[in-house]
Amino acid sequence: MSRSLYGLVGAVLACCLGLITAFLGSGCISFPTQTYVQPVNNLDVEKRIAILPFESRHADGQAMADQFVTEFIGTGFTVVDRNIVEGAAKNLGIDLSGRVLEPAEMTKLAEKSKVDSFVFGTINAEPEKQGGTILSVSLRMVNAKNGEVIFSSTFKNEKELPAYQIPKTMMSHIRSKVKSSVKKKQKEQKRKERELKAKQAAASEK
Repeated sequence: MSRSLYGLVGAVLACCLGLITAFLGSGCISFPTQTYVQPVNNLDVEKRIAILPFESRHADGQAMADQFVTEFIGTGFTVVDRNIVEGAAKNLGIDLSGRVLEPAEMTKLAEKSKVDSFVFGTINAEPEKQGGTILSVSLRMVNAKNGEVIFSSTFKNEKELPAYQIPKTMMSHIRSKVKSSVKKKQKEQKRKERELKAKQAAASEK
């Protein structure tokens, strides 16, 4: 192969590499769901939850929240019936119309409806006259006692999935992230326990 041909091949490869780098850097390739999970040993203490109406201007927030009920039950959570939560909120004078609750409101509502955590959601959608496509859905679980965010997840509907497919897609990703977080935390806990036992054993030998 001549030097000129080598040079041509090298130039083509360099050009391709530059295009790939630019493509990746532009954000053209991205994951539709981003999830953050608070490190916990397990979610057993968060098992009894209430899913509140989602905040949305151009979509049915209650319908989306109801779809997530099935997904959370399938994951092993106990979801308190919406009527019980709404009844408790009415007795307490708390408005549940797709808004974030104040810490004091969460505590009172949790005690009244006997839940450990609340699930809040926000839907970003186009107006119906523009197609009504759901652009993104954000979901977060909050501990009712201390306000700590157990997990937060955002789904970008880049493939324009119909609304009924979004909860299953998001929960699949959330389950995976929670499972990974729990395993990591348990592994770290076991490591600390081994280190403590080793120190205690070394101290007893002195």
